[in-house]
Amino acid sequence: QLTEALIECCRGFDSHDSRLSGNPNRMNVLSIYSDIDLDANGFENELAFAFDEWMGFIRSYLFYTGKGDYRRIKADVIINRDLLVNESSVIDSLASSAGILSSRTLIAAHPMVNDVEKEMERLGIPETDEQKGTN
Repeated sequence: QLTEALIECCRGFDSHDSRLSGNPNRMNVLSIYSDIDLDANGFENELAFAFDEWMGFIRSYLFYTGKGDYRRIKADVIINRDLLVNESSVIDSLASSAGILSSRTLIAAHPMVNDVEKEMERLGIPETDEQKGTN
């Protein structure tokens, strides 16, 4: 009972969970990892806040010591949490959707793309009037 209580209250992972025995389906795995994912969301938010605070200090230090002005340089914390996503499957699904969905939609859904506009520019895909905000 103590082990079960610790796993439940501390949002731990129970490797002996009956939902993992045999051939677990995707929904079982997602339900098991939902608490861990909630913790990861909280950790990511706290880490991003701490990183921003730290970078503010570093930027100020560099500026006031004459090492350079980095106050306008943007830095992001990226935590890759795609454990439950099979990127190959997503990419295959996107490839089979070519011609059905717009290039912009496919690029935006691709797991390796962070900036859709930059990726479209790299590929030489022209921006449509709809994307520019004009009708």
